[in-house]
Amino acid sequence: MPKTSLRSTKTRSPDHLENVTPQFLGPFLTRILGTDADDNLCVVTSRRHRKKLQPLRVHDLEEFVNERIPLKVWLRFWEPRSISWWLAILFMIGSALFTLGAALAIFPSFMSPWWHQPIVNNSVFFVGSIFFTTAGVIQYLEVINSEITDLANARTPDARIRRGIRWFAWRPRNLGYMASLIQLMGTILFNFNTGDALIANLTAREENLLIWTPNMIGSLCFLISTWCSYLEVGHRYLCFKPKDFTFWIVMINGFGSIAFQISAVASYYVQDGTVAWTTGSNWGTFLGGLGFLLASYLLIPELFEEEGEIARMKRRAASRSEEPTLKSGGETEEDEKAHGVGDHRQEDR
Repeated sequence: MPKTSLRSTKTRSPDHLENVTPQFLGPFLTRILGTDADDNLCVVTSRRHRKKLQPLRVHDLEEFVNERIPLKVWLRFWEPRSISWWLAILFMIGSALFTLGAALAIFPSFMSPWWHQPIVNNSVFFVGSIFFTTAGVIQYLEVINSEITDLANARTPDARIRRGIRWFAWRPRNLGYMASLIQLMGTILFNFNTGDALIANLTAREENLLIWTPNMIGSLCFLISTWCSYLEVGHRYLCFKPKDFTFWIVMINGFGSIAFQISAVASYYVQDGTVAWTTGSNWGTFLGGLGFLLASYLLIPELFEEEGEIARMKRRAASRSEEPTLKSGGETEEDEKAHGVGDHRQEDR
């Protein structure tokens, strides 16, 4: 019994699609259409391309988004050969440290008093920001080395194959590129924000300039980055795709970005050097860190999506093999065997 796949596995990669047609959202290239080796119409989104996932057959898209991800995919955590895995792990560590730093401020009895010293607490945030920036750099490299505009502009399949590592590129028509670049800028601003917080004896004006301002602008960068990711995944300006796994990664990231922005607004320093709204600042950071932690984890099951497809293919093949096959006259194979018809036909052959 032949196995069917929602993915165009015979193309080996999007580089081998023929009759490529780009599709845009305003000035941004979000996906391309092309035909595979079996002449099936397939779609490659910019996100799937950089995650090294197979093209999807257009007539199977609805079935694809309705499929459940097997448990073994949710529990797989190790794939160091993938650059996407590294950025997920680094974002998870950075998010966990931001969540820890906020928890120390919210819950006075949480962990030993040593952790609640300002220098220690602020150091947790600073180290977390370093992990954020490292992940941001990797995310930027992932995008520019798996550029969907390269697929759209190449005249032959061989010309679409990347050779060597690209360290810098300017791709303003790619929403994934814009999202990664703007988020990287935000992570660098968080480095200044958290690093400056380690400086003692600052005035309220200096604190607002060195700590609050980069925090505010960095949080805005995260919000804009999330909006770019939302447009990239949705392929339209307004959409809601509750059955789309990738859509929820972006939405949870958006929740984290909004929480970080609330925290930034609340952390403005008043004249006496205290934070304007301490509770809002701490809880915004805590909830934002949790949101980014969950969204970063979900990047890992996304990488193993095709393993889930293999499991689904096996289930489909098994269910089909158990179904009785109708023969002429409305009899099944089981009916023929009961009447000895099947054995008689074997002898006639």
